[in-house]
Amino acid sequence: MKKILLIFTALLLLATTASAQNVDTANHSDELFVEYEEDPEFPGGLEALHKFIEDNMQYPQIAAENCIGGRVYVQFEVDTDGTVLNPKILRDIGGGCGEEALRIVRLMPKWKPGRFYGKVVKTTFNLPIFFDKKKHCIPLIHYDPIEPKNKWWKRRRH
Repeated sequence: MKKILLIFTALLLLATTASAQNVDTANHSDELFVEYEEDPEFPGGLEALHKFIEDNMQYPQIAAENCIGGRVYVQFEVDTDGTVLNPKILRDIGGGCGEEALRIVRLMPKWKPGRFYGKVVKTTFNLPIFFDKKKHCIPLIHYDPIEPKNKWWKRRRH
């Protein structure tokens, strides 16, 4: 029984390694890849991406008035030449934040494209954009209630 199990495991291992080596690396330029060896990268790296978003964000007025904040998730494609294509909202928080996130993504310069088996390929990228309500929330006019003439909570019952 142990021999059969050992032989079966060895055959399974050989079959999976053989199928993994039969990957066609010919022309992948027209295909859209979700898994790839090298991620697409914003020029200048992650810090430059954060600075670009911060410099170009115009916090939506509706979101500021209603103290809406959080993360908007945007998905887009990075073409083989680095062009950002087809941005779409995966998760919106409302108040115009989704539209603003799309506007920011459309302003982005060309990225360094992703690679698959050493070849430049078209890839998808999911980007969370954070809207900080602590910085941009517009407080409502402070309501100072006029003290009522009869202070019923201070009155004593006889």
